[in-house]
Amino acid sequence: AHKPTFFPAMGGEDQGYYRMDGGTRQVSVRDLPGHTKLKLRKQGQASQRELQQRDLVQELNEKEKKAIANRSGGGASASASRDSSVVGKNEPIPQIAGNPDKDADDIVANDVAISDDSDDDEDETAELMRELQRIKQEREAEAKRKAEEDKAREEAEKKEAMLRGNPLLAGSGFAVKRRWDDDHVFRNQARGEPVAKKRFINDTIRNDFHRKFLNKYVK
Repeated sequence: AHKPTFFPAMGGEDQGYYRMDGGTRQVSVRDLPGHTKLKLRKQGQASQRELQQRDLVQELNEKEKKAIANRSGGGASASASRDSSVVGKNEPIPQIAGNPDKDADDIVANDVAISDDSDDDEDETAELMRELQRIKQEREAEAKRKAEEDKAREEAEKKEAMLRGNPLLAGSGFAVKRRWDDDHVFRNQARGEPVAKKRFINDTIRNDFHRKFLNKYVK
C-alpha cells in the first residue's frame, strides 16, 4: 500500500485503521430498516368499500346524458328562453337589484351616458392617432433633411480632397511646406563641431567609459 500499516500482509477491511477485532455499533443510514408500515387507502381515496357502495353504471349513464345534452345545445337554452318568454308576458319588469328606486328611464339615461362616454373616447383616440401621424411625418422630414445635409457635406469634402490632390489646380503650386522649426535662431549649431568617433578598447581601466567616469567623479 502507499501508506505504512501495522498489518501490511492483510488487505481489505482488516488492514491498518480499518482492522476490526471486535464488532462495531456504527451502522450506515442506508442499512437501517425503512418502509416498515403498509400504506392503506383512507376515506375519500376510492377504497374498495367505497367502490362497492357506488353505482358506476348509473353514474356512467348520467354522464352520457349530460354530454349529449351539452353537445346538442337544445336542452338548457330552450328552457331558459321559455322561462324568459313567460316572465315577459305575465310578470312585471324586475327592479334593479340593490337599488329598487331605479326604473326603465334611469336605465335608458345610464345607457345614453355610457354611449356618450364611448363617443368621447373614440374622439380622443382619433385625435391621438392624428397627433401620432403628425409626429411621424415630422421625424421623417427631419431624417430626410439630415441625410441630404450629410450627403452635401460629403460631396464638398470629396471635391476639396480632389482639388488638393491635383497640384495643377491647387493654389500653392509645387512649393514644399516649411517645417515648424525652420525660422528659429539656434538652427544648425552643431554643424561645424567634430564628431567623436566611438572606439572599443578591451581594457576596463583604459577604455573611454572609465576615463569619463574618472573625470566626472574623481578628478
